[in-house]
Amino acid sequence: MRYTITSSKPRFEPSVPDPRAFTLHVRYSISEVPVNNGYKPRLADDRVGYFFTKAYDYDRFELDGTVVRYINRWHLEKKDPKARVSEPKEPIVFWLENTIPVEYRKGLRDGILEWNKAYEKAGIKNAIVVKQMPDDAEWDPADIRYNTIRWVSSLTGGGGGAFGPSWMNPFTGQILDADVVIFAPINFIFSYNVFESPLSSLFFDDGKTLLPGKISLWYQDNILLGFERDFGILDMLARGKIKDIKDVPEEYMYDFLKFLSCHEVGHTLGLRHNFKGSTTIALQDLHNTKVTAKESIGNSIMEYLPSNVAPKGVKQGDYWQKTIGAWDYWVIE
Repeated sequence: MRYTITSSKPRFEPSVPDPRAFTLHVRYSISEVPVNNGYKPRLADDRVGYFFTKAYDYDRFELDGTVVRYINRWHLEKKDPKARVSEPKEPIVFWLENTIPVEYRKGLRDGILEWNKAYEKAGIKNAIVVKQMPDDAEWDPADIRYNTIRWVSSLTGGGGGAFGPSWMNPFTGQILDADVVIFAPINFIFSYNVFESPLSSLFFDDGKTLLPGKISLWYQDNILLGFERDFGILDMLARGKIKDIKDVPEEYMYDFLKFLSCHEVGHTLGLRHNFKGSTTIALQDLHNTKVTAKESIGNSIMEYLPSNVAPKGVKQGDYWQKTIGAWDYWVIE
């Protein structure tokens, strides 16, 4: 559907030519809730770290009343239930939208497929499949039948440059569809930095929230992720590792995009942030790729770890955490 929205008191919006009116295209996808499909809901446990769906069971008489909390997760079943490791009856399929710049697709794809390591340890091989949306595709990325990684034009972005929502069966917590949204400024270092850019402050008319002692935890969370990305570039410039913004190593952007897609897809698998997952290896091993490739830089990709730029005299290893950690293996299992 197409809506035309007007305002007699418009706010400045940098991505809209005339903020007094703009047209919004909305797509509705209606799907049937699965019933009796063999999915078994799993009760949530706050110690584990899943998003959950709250359901009400009025036949239930417990200390916490009628509320039942089920974790959000996909319906994955082994094709061979007797095998220790089996491929799934139906894998989770993610499509890379055809608007994603070609040079960034490998990093995003590799980040998504990192999760297959955890699922295989739990007994399901190739649980996740990544496909490329054809340039001449006749289906829309917003179609609920497709899980997509979307590339969206935006001057201000949102979250840390991306976010990963999903839709669940409201009765069981079974994830039915998921779409990761990546905001295009992520490919411009020093671009408008999520909600905290001057443009955003002007648009939302909330510049006071950025003052010391006034900044909200949500803004603080997002501004720090953006600063972490950009700080690595500033550090390389300051120490003469690079002379210009155009000299940013390809590995830096690859590592960041791999981290970003792995982190956001983790959300679409049902996982919340793990801000206690910062450290797991010795300081001297942070640039030992033989260690970080296996154990990762931190113990969870669902953490917001800073860039990992090598200090003077140390050979550069991984610029970012780009593989899942011990907590990620455990929580999936």
